[in-house]
Amino acid sequence: MPRFVKNSLLLNILLIIFTAVVGYSSFSMVRSAIGLYKENSESEAKIRELLAKGDDLDARISEFRTPLGLEREAKERLNLKQRGEEVVVVLPGRNSGVATTSSGFWQKLWVFLDF
Repeated sequence: MPRFVKNSLLLNILLIIFTAVVGYSSFSMVRSAIGLYKENSESEAKIRELLAKGDDLDARISEFRTPLGLEREAKERLNLKQRGEEVVVVLPGRNSGVATTSSGFWQKLWVFLDF
């Protein structure tokens, strides 16, 4: 390096400032690249999830194309029945009197006395 560059305070300050700006820019680009990599990974996971969901929906669509699938869906969602079928509706309410094995003595007595 020429002697006047080593002894020039102004050139040394400019060189330090230039080095700092380049270093900061490099750091910013690396940080941005890491953020983009994470975003890419999240997007790929979302794509895999949506593709799996699409496959499930395609399977359901193909199931609804069959008469048995349509009948099952009509019975589940619309509470429809065919001629000759009986529908049993289970209502939530009081205990049926059947005690489970995990209940204690007082709970069994309570159920037995029907309180």
